[in-house]
Amino acid sequence: MRPTAYYLFASYAALLVCVHFASVSAITPELDKRAKAAVAKCADVPRTDEAKKEDCHAGCFMSAMGYMTNGEINVKNMEEANKQKWDDQEIIKKGIQVDTTCAKQVGDTKGKSECTIGYEFSTCKKELVKKVGLPPPTPLKE
Repeated sequence: MRPTAYYLFASYAALLVCVHFASVSAITPELDKRAKAAVAKCADVPRTDEAKKEDCHAGCFMSAMGYMTNGEINVKNMEEANKQKWDDQEIIKKGIQVDTTCAKQVGDTKGKSECTIGYEFSTCKKELVKKVGLPPPTPLKE
């Protein structure tokens, strides 16, 4: 696999944690298309820098998906996306709770860079997804 193709594939796989496609999902083609476009847009954006506590890649993805608007986490847009991902109302509720909890944990975003917000949010989300048992990411088949 060519390095660029590998990074695109790795980008897609890693960022699906933020998108949470479920194996028994109701993911809409529109959301799938938006997620793939966001992954492509952010493919060359730097990844996690633990020393700086930044994840510009996650921040880019959040912005491209509308999960971050004008430097603020947009939980309403995440809630709508969760409704497009799953049929199961309990899973939808868990997804919304994870997003809401992580947005609160990130707190006031004023003065924070997109990269810092991306790091804080994605770090929280990865932990909570495992903790509450959300289904693993599964994109639509083409």
